[in-house]
Amino acid sequence: MISIKEDLDFGFASEDDFLIVLKNKHDRCIVDKFSSKWSSFDFKVKSAGTIIKEYELKTRRVNYGIFPTLIFGKSKWDYALKKHSQGVELEVVWKLNDCVVSWVIDPTKKNEYYIGVGQNVRRGEKQKECIHVKCEYMNKWI
Repeated sequence: MISIKEDLDFGFASEDDFLIVLKNKHDRCIVDKFSSKWSSFDFKVKSAGTIIKEYELKTRRVNYGIFPTLIFGKSKWDYALKKHSQGVELEVVWKLNDCVVSWVIDPTKKNEYYIGVGQNVRRGEKQKECIHVKCEYMNKWI
């Protein structure tokens, strides 16, 4: 088991690298990290001063396809539903050992995800509600 601090440091280091990728992808917009490390999502994309897209980066020490789904916390889902209804596009990105995949949040595509439980075994956390996104519906980046 690893400490929460070690696991968080691992994720924060990935965010710095990923910010460069996002800035290249959205070269006509302003891309930045949210100022609080406790923000619901990690990155925001602004156009004409308005947030048009948000990204959540999940860094996982697994290979793609090992599990039929990849997960993120239900609290992030609840936040995403609110922002989605305001016209903001939200995308969850998983940086895995062997590739980077993503899923654009669309609550109407109920066949692509389900609400279940999950846990961070490395941290020894208890199970909590999570969104399970089926790998077959993910977009491969790299």
